[in-house]
Amino acid sequence: MISPQAPLSFVVRTELHKAAFDNGFRIDLGLDSGWLHFRSTTAQGDIWLGAGSKDGPWLLAVGLAAVATELGIPPAAPSTAAVNEPPGTVYSFNAIDELHDALDRTYRLGVTFGGRRFALQEVRSIER
Repeated sequence: MISPQAPLSFVVRTELHKAAFDNGFRIDLGLDSGWLHFRSTTAQGDIWLGAGSKDGPWLLAVGLAAVATELGIPPAAPSTAAVNEPPGTVYSFNAIDELHDALDRTYRLGVTFGGRRFALQEVRSIER
């Protein structure tokens, strides 16, 4: 697994914030070992972003297993827990555009899974 740059350079941090914000993950939960942690108000699951350098690779960790399964992207490395790796499935992208595409899909899937959960809760409350 490629470790993210730590500390993040201004350029890398700006690109990662832009990628998260542009794709619906607007709650910044801070930085840990080179990973920026984000959450959405509407999509289920947390994400973590990092980068090897300003030229990539760009890293995405998806915390919600259901979303990671449906992404259809091979993980960056086997799921062996590294000391500074966030929970979830980690993906690596050569270009920032690829990261944006994966974040867009992650957001859409997170909204879909969130909607299913709330719909199931409504059905259960009606059945009672």
